[in-house]
Amino acid sequence: MSQKQKSKILYIITKLELGGAQKLVLYSAENLDKSKFDTYLCAGKGGLLKSDIKDDKIFYAKNLVRQISPVRDIFAVFELAKIIKQIKPNIVHTNSSKAGILGRIACKFSGLKDTKVVHTFHGFGFNSKQFFLIRYFYIWIEKLFAHFADTLIFVSKDNMETAQKYKIGKRNKHKLIRVGIEFETVNINKSEKLKELGIKENAKIITSIGNFKLQKNPLHFVKIANEVLKKHPNTYFLFIGDGELRKKTEKLIKHFDISKNCKLLGWRKDGAEILSISHLYIMTSLWEGLPMTLVEAFNQHLPSICYGTDGVNDILTTGHNGFLVERKNWQQSARYISKVLEDENLYEHLKQNVEGMNLEEFKIENMLKQTEILYTDLIK
Repeated sequence: MSQKQKSKILYIITKLELGGAQKLVLYSAENLDKSKFDTYLCAGKGGLLKSDIKDDKIFYAKNLVRQISPVRDIFAVFELAKIIKQIKPNIVHTNSSKAGILGRIACKFSGLKDTKVVHTFHGFGFNSKQFFLIRYFYIWIEKLFAHFADTLIFVSKDNMETAQKYKIGKRNKHKLIRVGIEFETVNINKSEKLKELGIKENAKIITSIGNFKLQKNPLHFVKIANEVLKKHPNTYFLFIGDGELRKKTEKLIKHFDISKNCKLLGWRKDGAEILSISHLYIMTSLWEGLPMTLVEAFNQHLPSICYGTDGVNDILTTGHNGFLVERKNWQQSARYISKVLEDENLYEHLKQNVEGMNLEEFKIENMLKQTEILYTDLIK
């Protein structure tokens, strides 16, 4: 390949919704070295993320949807294969489970033998709490389609170790590239922000960010809030996000009669500002890659209480910068929150340790640089 010729990179993801994986894909597509790479993006219809990528480099596959739908999934493969043939990319980079599987099949159907395939795992859909037949079906699927990629990227050490444990892809294909965030420095008037949110001046705020879907498990967030509020009524629980489980979540809040203190804020652009006035960050995810929102919370010096999923275990240590909780044990999460709210010395100890964390490896520029090096090596 001539040195002057740019390499074509096609990113495939299910939907441009406001999630961590989606933001990383969009950032990569927009910010790769434009003197070396020509980037294209393919996604299913819908989603709230806006892109600076030119319209002629964004492609939509109308049958690429998050839900499992055999008929639509088959049509999506043909749509994706047609797009791949049209672009003739040097690299197809798929992200997350659904788009990852369909995109890799489409690459095979496209007949482009020189196109390299990269897949990034943003967490696995299987875990030890599942019925074993379901768990091993997911593992079998991941093992099968790992053969359809030249490189497998993992965003956390935990995820990569899980893949090695279950022999998902050959080890020489494995690459660790941590997720990155754009670090924000926040300087706001706390009183004005509290007034805007309808929160009392001396209240303690506990925040979570994510999509309202099964993975993020928002109903457990509400159960935790209800339990903590019984002992600490001057506490507010804020959930930034939206999604398919929002109505169920609102219904549970109404059932517990805690709507004044448990607020669903929808997607907002001031997430970092809200984190900066919060007391704690919590996560109830059932699985993760490496949650960007947790890194963002640490960047705002928030101790965190999270279910112990892959990725979270990489950066959160019980009693040091927060508390790890066994998945689905919302009662334990509530107990830890109450413990921290009641013990100012413990809170200060956790907060000081968070402030002392070195988050340099999570700078988004580092992620982008490692990705560019990987692409260059694959195309040689």
